[in-house]
Amino acid sequence: MVVGDPLQQAGSTKPEIADTGLKGFLKWLQREQPAIYRKVAPVVAQQKPQAFSDYNQSMAQRMAMRRGRATMLGRMGDSEDGITTITFDPNSLDVGDSTTNALDVSDAANSGTGSSSLTSWLTGLVGAASQLYLTKSQLDTAQQVTNLQLQRAQQGLPPLNIDMTKLGVPSVAVGLSASTQSLVTYALVGGGLLLLVMGMGRKSRR
Repeated sequence: MVVGDPLQQAGSTKPEIADTGLKGFLKWLQREQPAIYRKVAPVVAQQKPQAFSDYNQSMAQRMAMRRGRATMLGRMGDSEDGITTITFDPNSLDVGDSTTNALDVSDAANSGTGSSSLTSWLTGLVGAASQLYLTKSQLDTAQQVTNLQLQRAQQGLPPLNIDMTKLGVPSVAVGLSASTQSLVTYALVGGGLLLLVMGMGRKSRR
C-alpha cells in the first residue's frame, strides 16, 4: 500500500501530540505501536545518550541549585558539593510500565530538531523491531509512515496525527509476543480459508 496523504487517509481521532523532535516521535510510536516501542525505547536509551542531552542538562541545573542551597545553609559532609557533572543513566528510564515510578524514555527525549544520523539509525531500528510482528505489506506501509514521522522529528516538528490501523497496519499490543502474534495471524487466515472451503462444499452439494 502506498501512503498518499496520511492526514486524509488515516487521521486519528486521538488527541494530537504537541511535542516535537524525538520526544514527539517516540510518544507517537508508543501510542500507535506499544510493543514495538517497548523494544525500541531501551535501545535508544542505551545507545544514544546524546538524544537526552536536554534532560541531562536540566538534571545538572537542578543539582547545581541543590548544591547552592546546601552551601547557603552551611551543610557539611555529603551535601552534594562534590558532584560536578551529570551522566546519563539509561537504567533510570522506563519504557511505559505504569507499575514503576521511573521516567519514561519518551519524556526524557529531546525536543526540537535532530540529526540526520539519528534519524537514519532510528529508521533501521524501528524497521527491525517491526519485522517481528508485521507482514511484508504491512511493514512497507509502516516504514513509509515511520520515515515521514522521523523526517518531521528531524525538522523539529510534531508528528502527524496518523492512525496506522486505517492504513492496514495492526497495532501490536504489549504482552503479545512475536510468535503469539504469528499464531493469531495464522489462526485468523486459517479460519477464513476453512469457512471458504465449507461454503464451496455447500454450493457443490446443491
